[in-house]
Amino acid sequence: MGKEKDYTDWMLVKTKINNVPLRPTFREGEVYWACVGENVGFEQDGKGRLFARPVIVLKKFNRELFLGIPLTSNDKLGKYYYSFHFKGRKSTAILSQIKAIDSARISGNRIGTVGSKTFWDIRKRLKNFF
Repeated sequence: MGKEKDYTDWMLVKTKINNVPLRPTFREGEVYWACVGENVGFEQDGKGRLFARPVIVLKKFNRELFLGIPLTSNDKLGKYYYSFHFKGRKSTAILSQIKAIDSARISGNRIGTVGSKTFWDIRKRLKNFF
């Protein structure tokens, strides 16, 4: 069994981001901090007061919704992870945590854009899942 969690703070943040009047513009391959939340079980949690984590925009569906992959700075190995260098640091895409993300969850400016080879490699690795 996992550690006991208190979702009170996350619910307050979630209420605020649900009422965001302006949504940021985003593109595929870009990386943003996104409020992914305090999640259940082994789902990847966000960090800090906004429960945020860097995510790659994998597929843009429309102005409000994209398919995103959370990143970690921890080195992870296995078929459900893809490690690469981003902005001078090693990052790992947590491929098993791919999810639809509303653009209201984007909590800041664009961090950067992954290189086209990295983006292609991530997409290729995901296709092998399915």
